[in-house]
Amino acid sequence: MSITYLMGSFRVAVTLLLVCIIGLDMARAAEISSPETGLNRRPLSGILIEGPIVKGDFEKFEYLALASGGDPVWLASPGGDLFEAMRIGALVRRMKLSVWAPDDNREAWSVMIHVNDPRNNVCASACFFIYAAGVQRRGDTIGIHRPRITEENLRSISMDQAASGLLSASEVASDYLRNMGIPHSIIERMNSTNPNDIQWLGEEDVESLSGYIPEYQDWLDAKCPWGINVPAAPERCEDCSPNELLSRWRERADAENFECKRALMDTEREAARHEILDEYVKNGRLKEMVEDQRTRDAN
Repeated sequence: MSITYLMGSFRVAVTLLLVCIIGLDMARAAEISSPETGLNRRPLSGILIEGPIVKGDFEKFEYLALASGGDPVWLASPGGDLFEAMRIGALVRRMKLSVWAPDDNREAWSVMIHVNDPRNNVCASACFFIYAAGVQRRGDTIGIHRPRITEENLRSISMDQAASGLLSASEVASDYLRNMGIPHSIIERMNSTNPNDIQWLGEEDVESLSGYIPEYQDWLDAKCPWGINVPAAPERCEDCSPNELLSRWRERADAENFECKRALMDTEREAARHEILDEYVKNGRLKEMVEDQRTRDAN
C-alpha cells in the first residue's frame, strides 16, 4: 500500500473529523502545555497546542508563552474558534515565535513530539491562522476553508444577518492573513472552499510558506553571511578528495550560519518577551494574568 494512498485516507478521515468539530462541547478546549518528545517522553522546548481551539485558550497560551518564552509553538489542531486563534496568532507574531505543524512523515513526527490523539496531527481551519503568524514556519499537513458562523448562532439570526456576518468574518480573516504575509492565491482558495470541506495545501504552497518570513530572512542573511566566519583553509584530511574537503567546509558553513541566525532570533524573542512583560506590569495585566492562572490551577 503506497504512502500516497495512506496519506489520502488519513486526510479524508481528518476532514470528516473537522466537520464533526462544529458540534463539539466547548468544554473540550485545546491542551496547551509544555511538550514532550514522542520517543522517550522527555521535555521539549516550546508550547504544544493540541485539539480544538476554544474561547479561553488565548489566556492559557499567553501565560505559558510569557512564562517560558514559548518557542517553537507546536501545532496539532483540527481547528476551532477563529477569533481565539487570531488572538493567539497575534501574540505569536509579536513575540517573534516559530511554529511547527505536523509533518506528512507520520513516523518522524511521532518520534519528535508526543500528541495524545493522533487525529489531531493536522493544522487545519482556525489552526492555520496560528501557523500563518509564525516568523519561521515548518510542517506540511495544512488545511484551509472559508470561515464560518456556528450553527447555534446561525439559528438565532436572519438570512441577511448571516450573509453580513459571513462577509465580515471573511474580510477580517483575509485582512489578518494578508498582514501575516500569506499569498493572495491561498487566501482566495480559502474563501472559495466550503466550510464543511477542507482544502489541503500542496507541496508548492507549503514550500512557499516554509522557513523564515521574507522580511526576517533578508535581515538574518545580512547579519549572518554564509561562510564568512569559517576558515578558508580546509581541515587536514590526508585521505579526503577535494570534493570531500569542500563538502566538509560547506557543512561547517551551514552549521555556523544556522547558529548565528538562531542566536539572533533568541535575542530578538527575549527582547520582545520583556517588552510585553514591562507593558503588562504597567497596565496591571500581569497581576490579572497570574490570578487567572491560579484560578485555572485551582479548578
